[in-house]
Amino acid sequence: MKKIVSKFSFGYLIVVTLLTSLIVYISYSTIRSHYIDDLTKDLEVYSKLIESELIQYDVIQDRYEINRIIKDFSFKSNVRITIIDLTGVVLYDSDELPSAMENHKNRPEILELSKSQIGHSIRYSKTVQEDMLYVARVIKVDGKQYFLRTSFFVHKMNKLLHEVRTEIIEISIFVYLISILGLILFIKNISNPIKQLSEASKKVAEGDFDVKVKIKSNDELGDLSKNFNNMTKRLKKLFYKVNSQKEQLDTLISEIQEGLVVLDSKGRIKLYNDSFSELLGKNNLIGKKLTSLIDSTYLKNLLEEVVSNDKSITKEIQVGDRQFLCSTSWIKMKDEVIILLHDISELNKLELIKKDFVINVSHELRTPLTAIKGFSETLIDEIENPEQKRYVEIISRHTNRLIRIVNDLLHLSELEQTKANLVLEKIKVSDILENVYSLFLQKSIEKGIELIVSIENNERILEIDNFRIEQLLVNLIDNAFKYTDKGKIKIISKEINNQQVFIIEDTGLGIPKDDLNRIFERFYTVDKSRSRRVGGTGLGLSIVKHIVLLHKGKIEIESELNKGTKFIISIPFTQSVIQ
Repeated sequence: MKKIVSKFSFGYLIVVTLLTSLIVYISYSTIRSHYIDDLTKDLEVYSKLIESELIQYDVIQDRYEINRIIKDFSFKSNVRITIIDLTGVVLYDSDELPSAMENHKNRPEILELSKSQIGHSIRYSKTVQEDMLYVARVIKVDGKQYFLRTSFFVHKMNKLLHEVRTEIIEISIFVYLISILGLILFIKNISNPIKQLSEASKKVAEGDFDVKVKIKSNDELGDLSKNFNNMTKRLKKLFYKVNSQKEQLDTLISEIQEGLVVLDSKGRIKLYNDSFSELLGKNNLIGKKLTSLIDSTYLKNLLEEVVSNDKSITKEIQVGDRQFLCSTSWIKMKDEVIILLHDISELNKLELIKKDFVINVSHELRTPLTAIKGFSETLIDEIENPEQKRYVEIISRHTNRLIRIVNDLLHLSELEQTKANLVLEKIKVSDILENVYSLFLQKSIEKGIELIVSIENNERILEIDNFRIEQLLVNLIDNAFKYTDKGKIKIISKEINNQQVFIIEDTGLGIPKDDLNRIFERFYTVDKSRSRRVGGTGLGLSIVKHIVLLHKGKIEIESELNKGTKFIISIPFTQSVIQ
């Protein structure tokens, strides 16, 4: 605040000083110039008066009378009078002896008469040895021309001008002092409100939003104080709102059961919740590198992947003997990574127990189901009673369905094993699709559905698990036949981005959008009654998904109700590097 006042005061004083000095200079110069002009006119008037007095005399013969006239006039008017002939010889002078004076032909005021009627100059007089104001005219006396020169002592003029200048300076000093007094009052009126605003802004910066500025004026400062008070009121509301949201967020984060951690661009911890601290069994984690706290190659690879791909990724990672579902997201604007760790160790154990139970039950059911199937088929051949035979056929049909479910469960359990291996072999795409086509040709004829095979590159050789890929295609095509009553089914082979792409497209019932995210779940069926009727187990698509994942591929689905469904499977040409 002091700096602003000092700068303003200093600048103001410089401007006022310069303006005052300029006013004094201009005023004095103007008055002096005006005074000299007036004095010159007066001297011209005196010259004409003297001429009117001399006109009746002879300049050569009436020397006494002329001397008397000019001396008397000089005494009364305080003006020096000189009469000069055309050759420059001084004939008469009111203050000096003419004989002692030099020739005046080359004097500036005399020379000027050759160009104008009046000649004037301000110069130093060698005769009286003082500065004088001269005015010269050509006069006619007794039919002859002479130079009549009137002059005035400059020191007398300067004395008067000095008095005027003194008065101007005094007035200017008075105005200058008034200006300084006005400056003091102005600074006081300005600095006090600004000082209040400055102190108030400091308090606001320190978090005190209850401060008020009381400036009672109708000018801009008054408006500024009102706006400042409104601003602090608004800031107070916003601060409490943000603070409340922050408290809610902190509470929410601390209540999350999963471990939450936020990393900066260098992988250092910026924020974490209590669950994450408990998960590691450590506190004071801010600023520490996550990779130094959790020694996991899976986690390092995941962090690199989420930053390089610029997208959210969710994967299971192994940390010691525990397994976590790790969800990572990269906030590009802040260059931060958010990680959510959910401990699924117990869930995996339960899942393993469930899988073991399913496998054991499936193995236990296999033998009695096989026996039931064998005896039911024997009974069908031997029973002649139509009604009894129908009952046995129902038993046989449901037994076959149970056997398919058991086989699919065993197959799915095998695929879900972490150590499940692929039996790789090199085979042409065309050979795979020919085998699959021959399996469904008869069914397509029976249902009246057109089965189309399209192969982009007949010579493409894949390194894959042939049995599993055929099973994948069989399951998808079988599903297409189950849910397509008319139209066509396409089996398409393409090569996109150095990957083999299989497309199974039908013109069947389609799948509702709400069901698309769940169709790969075990035992999930869109139309349960139709599934039971056509012998579906609800496991086919789960098996397909696991086969695709084993080949490090991906599966996508596009579907529209009553128009059909399209499955798109992409897998690498070779699995050697992957394995």
